[in-house]
Amino acid sequence: MSSIQTSWHDPETKHILHMEFQEGWTWSDYTTVHEPKFEDIRAMNHPVVIIQTAVTPRASRPPAGNGFAVIRAMVERTPPQVLGVYVVNANMFVAEIIKIFGRLNTRRGLEIRGLPTYEAAVKMAQQRVDEKLKTTSPT
Repeated sequence: MSSIQTSWHDPETKHILHMEFQEGWTWSDYTTVHEPKFEDIRAMNHPVVIIQTAVTPRASRPPAGNGFAVIRAMVERTPPQVLGVYVVNANMFVAEIIKIFGRLNTRRGLEIRGLPTYEAAVKMAQQRVDEKLKTTSPT
């Protein structure tokens, strides 16, 4: 069983992907979980937002290793259907990384931000998806 669990917040429409980090996750887990999900998302023809949460404060700590490079590579490989990556209740170090990637992100339309609660992240994700669907649906 992976130390990063994934599920669709909205399994019927699959617009919000929830990634829940358990204690002991590694950068290898991070890559291993993201790659197949990215393939699934690439096959979809609709917008998606990814919400990442940690089950405990300890699980929100990044593991040893070059996380900056891993995250940068993941951002570059993020499918165009992904409108945002929202990290919930990140520790101070992760929060700073999120701010940096939010500023350095060059992929148009991808929002990277930290939010205080899962509920706030879901609300923002639903708003982003609704806005995108309004601008892309035929009138």
